[in-house]
This record gives sequence, structure tokens and C-alpha cells, in this order.
Amino acid sequence: MTDKREAILQRLVKIAAGVDGVVTAVRNQDEISEHARPAIAVFDADETADERAEQHGHPRHAPNIVEMTPEIMILLGALPERVEIMSKDSIRGEVKFVATNDVGPRWDLQFYNVEFSPSGSFNPISDEWNQIEVTGEVLLAPAGHAQAGKIGIAQLTNLPPP
Repeated sequence: MTDKREAILQRLVKIAAGVDGVVTAVRNQDEISEHARPAIAVFDADETADERAEQHGHPRHAPNIVEMTPEIMILLGALPERVEIMSKDSIRGEVKFVATNDVGPRWDLQFYNVEFSPSGSFNPISDEWNQIEVTGEVLLAPAGHAQAGKIGIAQLTNLPPP
């Protein structure tokens, strides 16, 4: 069974690999040769259990809520003529979430059209590691994903128990 957090991190690498111009997308690897660049590296970073979950109505027997703060490193090769790392204010793609937990509902959830935009401040000129907050918004699915006569945003499939 794949851990939910692991599945999210794997999906981040797939999204990074789909960015125009990126040659390599990897996980937890910061040594990438010049010929494999431009590259994006996703690092696991910190995970913190939400100790306030019970106060917000999260049942005791349910799995813990965990806040993840993965780090993303962009590695450029030799200096190109033009660098456009912030040329778009958002990116769109599909997001698949599979909940295969032992307790609670088990789902396969496919969002057909999600737009990710920065939602916090970001300082690209720094000698330190940077973080950027992003927000994802689920939008109407492109034509062909919705059933006839219905508006579609996602497909939810209940999975059988383990």
C-alpha cells in the first residue's frame, strides 16, 4: 500500500516533469549533471502532525492529519539567453488522489482540471533555500470528461476494503 504522503510527493515529481523546458525531474537528488538540466528536484522536507485536529472535530480513531512542507529546487544548466521561470502566474493539470488507508473510506479521486497559483510571498533573490505557497483550484473539466447533460469536475470511485 502506498502512503498518501508518498503518493503526493510522487505526483509533484510528475507535475515537475511536465513543465515546458524541464529535462529532468527527480526526488531527493541534488546532484544533477549539466546535460540533464534544466531540472527540478523535489525534496521530502518536514512533516508535522496536526495536534489540533481533535479540536477541529477530527475523530480520534481516524488517521492523523499531517502538514507537509516539501521543497522544490530548480537547477539550470549553462546560462541561457532568456530565463522565464516566473513567466506564468499559474499552471493547470490533472490531479489524481488515491486513498488506500486501512481505516475510513478508500477512494480513487481524479480531478480533471486543477489550476495551481502562488498564494504567498516569494523572494527569488536569496542565498538561502526558498519556499513558495501554492493554492490549487478545481475547475470545470474539459469537454469529454463530463457525463452527458452534467457538469464535471472530478470522478470519485469507492475502492474495495483491504
